[in-house]
Amino acid sequence: MEDEDYQKRPTRIFRYFPPEASDIFSARKLWFSAAKDFNDIFEVVPRYDSLISDQIKEALKKQFAFLPPEVLADWQSYKKHMQIYTSQIYSETLETIPQGFQDKFSEHFGIICLSETLDSLSMWGHYAKSHQGFVVEFDPRHSLFASKELGKVLYSNERPEAEASQGLNSWRIILTKSPAWDYECEYRLVKPLKGLKRATRRNGDGTEKPYIDLPCDAVRSVYFGCRIHQKARDEILNDLKVDNWKHVLKFIMRRHDIKYEIQPLPFEKLRNAPADARKDFDELWQAIGL
Repeated sequence: MEDEDYQKRPTRIFRYFPPEASDIFSARKLWFSAAKDFNDIFEVVPRYDSLISDQIKEALKKQFAFLPPEVLADWQSYKKHMQIYTSQIYSETLETIPQGFQDKFSEHFGIICLSETLDSLSMWGHYAKSHQGFVVEFDPRHSLFASKELGKVLYSNERPEAEASQGLNSWRIILTKSPAWDYECEYRLVKPLKGLKRATRRNGDGTEKPYIDLPCDAVRSVYFGCRIHQKARDEILNDLKVDNWKHVLKFIMRRHDIKYEIQPLPFEKLRNAPADARKDFDELWQAIGL
């Protein structure tokens, strides 16, 4: 990578999952996504204004240099005469290149999004389907994340500028996002699609998707959402009984007693409500006059 910020290792790293991804420990796959499918329309879309202006100017200079002798015009007059055409080219190019770059990048690279934070209410609400899913904690020291393919997302009010020499593989373009997303504290594992394995996902549309094998020793813990689907939780718990997964710690997220926060509770400390809890609640409800 070209910037030291991208090379910093997080001390903890997580990935949020919806309940339908509960086969992760039996399938042992980490799936890659395409930038064009993300919910941020600015994914890997740099700014092209300077690059396009420079290229149009250079093209215009070449045209001017090869004008036939009978065309009597100085550079300033020629440039003014061509302004209506260059302005149109500029506008059309600005409209088409960003989407083209995003599509082309998606054809060649896949992304796995990770986070430094476990307790983001927004991420639990969105990526874990209203707290019905789960979060997996990985070991950031594992070789899976120790390569130059892992980068920390930087948040900026301005998109990075495209340069003619960058090509598709510019880390600043791949790893820069709007401050609107800074709560995600995101890291990205980015790999070329060429050479990756492909398979169909259990709950997918039948299309083959790229993935990498998930090493058992790359996983530290699993955190069930406050509203985890019973079916998803039971599937994960059953899969973790296999010897290779027995080291994985299990937690369940619970509402904080006072604050708008959630906290992990060791799963073995989870206690189901007693059978008469509903009766006690109804009596309390009447007692406080509601």
